[in-house]
Amino acid sequence: MMNHVERLRQLSRPMEPVSTGVAPSGRLNAGIRAVVFDIYGTLFVSGSGDVGVIADHQQSAYVAALQAGGVDSAVAVRRSASELVAAIHVAHAAAKAEGVAYPEVEIREIWRHLLCAAGAKVVADTPCEVAAIEYEGRVNPVWPMPGMAEVLAAIRDSGRRMGIISNAQFYTPLLFDALLGTSCAACGFEARFCRWSYIEREAKPAQGLFARVLDPLGAAGITPDQIVYIGNDIRNDIGPAQTLGCQTVLFAGDQRSLRWRKEDPRYAGVQPDAVITDLRQLLDLGLGAE
Repeated sequence: MMNHVERLRQLSRPMEPVSTGVAPSGRLNAGIRAVVFDIYGTLFVSGSGDVGVIADHQQSAYVAALQAGGVDSAVAVRRSASELVAAIHVAHAAAKAEGVAYPEVEIREIWRHLLCAAGAKVVADTPCEVAAIEYEGRVNPVWPMPGMAEVLAAIRDSGRRMGIISNAQFYTPLLFDALLGTSCAACGFEARFCRWSYIEREAKPAQGLFARVLDPLGAAGITPDQIVYIGNDIRNDIGPAQTLGCQTVLFAGDQRSLRWRKEDPRYAGVQPDAVITDLRQLLDLGLGAE
């Protein structure tokens, strides 16, 4: 994976969050023992606002990805990025037919299909991984949110357990290595408290993703009211976490990724316990060393 880490670093560029004009508010109850994060738009600035979003320049990114995956250049330029969208839709439809309400693809499988359809001979995962990274790195460049490393270190050093629930792909955990120079685990995240949608084949806002983190936290003696979940989306993050009894913080620090979902009446009554516009405000909420 080291080449993947280096390529992710090369495809990334410094980005600043875009102000939302929102004022921080709210507070958390005392006794937080576990802190669980979203990734895109919360810990990392996301150029497109979320993982897997189709950008305006998708065609050039698609051609570059096909070429990196072994497709002849003359063939690649004649292929359409709509193939990627269609392949994901087909996979989602198949999963929904089997009863998965919020399905997630394994993007390596999607790229294997696309590369083979374009004439590449794919006998291992590496070409699929290379193509996926080349595409995602172009349509959704990411960069650590201001204060991210400082805040994660403070929470880790406070002794609180740390987890992740993220709509993600195989390259998502590698962002820590690529852009912070340290692993996800070294930041303080414990694998048993992390759930990635591409592994679970289920995406947020499915409550199952959240429950599969709360269960091992419960086995460690931590109750839902002692857990705070931090994310940028009322539907995908705040709603399901609150339903399961967690405290919640809405990260409203970047206009690209903030999702209030005010147009959706199903979430009209969903209010986070606190709203922050900078990750360092989590320390003001009492999540650092006591």
